[in-house]
Amino acid sequence: MLAEIGIFFTYLAILFTAIPLLSLCYSKLQQFYKPAIICSAICVLAAFITLIYAFIVSDFSLKLVFTHSHTQKPLIYKITATWGNHEGSMLLLCLVVALFNILISSNRRASIVQSFISLLFLVYLVALSNPFASTPFTPAQGTGFNPILQDIGLAMHPPLLYIGYIGFSAVFSMAVAILWRGEFSQAAVKQAHKYCLIAWGFLTLGIGLGSWWAYRELGWGGYWFWDPVENAALMPWLSGTALLHSIIVAKNRGIFKKWLVLLAILTFVLSLLGLFLVRSGILTSVHSFASAPGRGLAILVIISAISLPALFLYGLRANKLQSNTGYKLASAEGMLSINNMLLMVACAVVLVGTLYPLGLDAITGEQITVGAPYFNLIFTPLASLLLIACGIGSLAKWNQDKKLLKSLLWPLIAGVLACLFFTNLQGQYIALTFALGFAFACIILIKNTRNKLPMVIAHIGLLVMVIGIFTSSVYEQQNQQQMQIKQQIKFAGFDIKFTGIKEYAATNYAVREAQFNIFKGNTELGNLKPQMRYYPIEDKKTTEAANLVYNLGDIYFTLGRKIDESTYVVRLYYKPLINLIWVGIIMMFIGGITGVFVRRYN
Repeated sequence: MLAEIGIFFTYLAILFTAIPLLSLCYSKLQQFYKPAIICSAICVLAAFITLIYAFIVSDFSLKLVFTHSHTQKPLIYKITATWGNHEGSMLLLCLVVALFNILISSNRRASIVQSFISLLFLVYLVALSNPFASTPFTPAQGTGFNPILQDIGLAMHPPLLYIGYIGFSAVFSMAVAILWRGEFSQAAVKQAHKYCLIAWGFLTLGIGLGSWWAYRELGWGGYWFWDPVENAALMPWLSGTALLHSIIVAKNRGIFKKWLVLLAILTFVLSLLGLFLVRSGILTSVHSFASAPGRGLAILVIISAISLPALFLYGLRANKLQSNTGYKLASAEGMLSINNMLLMVACAVVLVGTLYPLGLDAITGEQITVGAPYFNLIFTPLASLLLIACGIGSLAKWNQDKKLLKSLLWPLIAGVLACLFFTNLQGQYIALTFALGFAFACIILIKNTRNKLPMVIAHIGLLVMVIGIFTSSVYEQQNQQQMQIKQQIKFAGFDIKFTGIKEYAATNYAVREAQFNIFKGNTELGNLKPQMRYYPIEDKKTTEAANLVYNLGDIYFTLGRKIDESTYVVRLYYKPLINLIWVGIIMMFIGGITGVFVRRYN
């Protein structure tokens, strides 16, 4: 019954989504395009709620529920299993596209473009990824759900990431509408600014939440591995950041028009590329948990159908978006142009490092891995230069700023003093650029707090995150050793006592849990309880790390294999200031979303 209800609402959504497109041919339908957009979104929402309900009640007559759930799963993971697979996640994507279509429905041209995107994905859904496909008979029990996805981080990560990814579709649609009309509209740019802030903010939070999940769940002690799927989310974030700054320049100075439109197209194309990499099955990744190799070509066709007409239209109409004025390098817009260039170079570095192994494998059959050494070597100095450009740009004013060099004097002095403080960082060029970026960012607070609060929050959040990344990376301490119960060791200035092992059964898994008491001198800071879990339904083991926050850093343990009845392998990490990464990401999200609602900022 639920299968029929779900597919009914999906087909109805296709019908309503087609109306705005048909209004191009039949003018009488133009008066119905807004109601049709709302009805389409309601139908997709109804289909999505139907799928969630099917997971909640364990309706194993649906193939998707049978292959991704079990009656013993906690309710939260039954719900999150809805989008923890290819079909369900594509339905979620269709829902986000439809909801953003409502937001931009006042712009008819943009709404028609958004409806075209929505229609492509809805047709793909029913043709190749039907979440309401039925089983030949109703099994008594399901096969379970990937244990590493049974985490609160994955309860929120995909929806937030999709709002970020697909939020850029609204900006894309508005950019194509500008090209379609052949006229640059300041009202459209102001509206696009809001949607860009929403998309950028949620993409930032989604990426950060994914890193936090990997840090807690995968047990290797890190939060970013330059995995291709991680890179797939980073690329539109970098491009989207450049887009956001270009929109600000276009609003204030009426320039960067062509650049803005091109970035809007490229950012959404990069978002779709990320979808292809994750969902096509061409990658092997811990994050690529719902691969669908047979559908990769169809997704590629959708990407081509969306991007190629937009790029063709850009080639035809871009010259109509010429700016009437130029700009000087020693100005806010000049520094933002440098900022955009650095962001796009960084994006290109990630793109090449991600796609080169795939291209080489496809052409020659040779398999290579481009890993952290490549990305760190090139990305680190670019990130340092971005910090400097960020600081200078915050000091500069619109138009030519003749006093810019003079205004840099105190930041330069502060940077030199900060550099002396950071001289023991590994790599002196990193110390210098990091210190200068730190000094410039501090000036942001002094100069801009009164009238640019969202910008200040976001940029200081970036600084806080960078401090967390640098400090936790450079000063991290780690050790792996065998420990016996009741044994006490010293590690990173802490006294660690292994007090015992406890084994017990939880709702749907068995637990082996170690307990460690942590002391600093004579003061007990707390205890850590890392776990090894066994999920009998899926026949899989997972490692659950344990961390204790100390001075914004983490004492972080994982439990390894059992040597004998009293001896276990333990991995110990101390990561100073690592929690500043998550604090900074939350600040960036708050800054982005606050910018949507602060009237003066808009």
